[in-house]
Amino acid sequence: MTLQVSRVGDSGPHITREKVGQEVEVKETKLEKFQEKVSKEKLEEIVEETKLAIDFFNKKLDFKVHEGTDRIMVKVVEKDTGKIIREIPPEEILDLAARIDNFLGIFLDEKA
Repeated sequence: MTLQVSRVGDSGPHITREKVGQEVEVKETKLEKFQEKVSKEKLEEIVEETKLAIDFFNKKLDFKVHEGTDRIMVKVVEKDTGKIIREIPPEEILDLAARIDNFLGIFLDEKA
């Protein structure tokens, strides 16, 4: 089944389910290669070393994986007050990205 996106009278390029699938496969391959380069243990070691360095400035780093996007978030927190100084990337941006991904998935499923 082919999904075609075009304007009336437009004979431009069409997006097919096959092309979308190929892009997803390419991105998954790139992710797998990255994961091979950085093992979980090595990443944990780097995080701990970074936390120790930041501790010197009376700050702490909180690392977490955003549920909707599976991306790593870092919060810089003032140690004494617990006040969040900065989120990298901001959680609101990741929430928006997750909603967009969800919408695009629904849109492509409905058109197919």
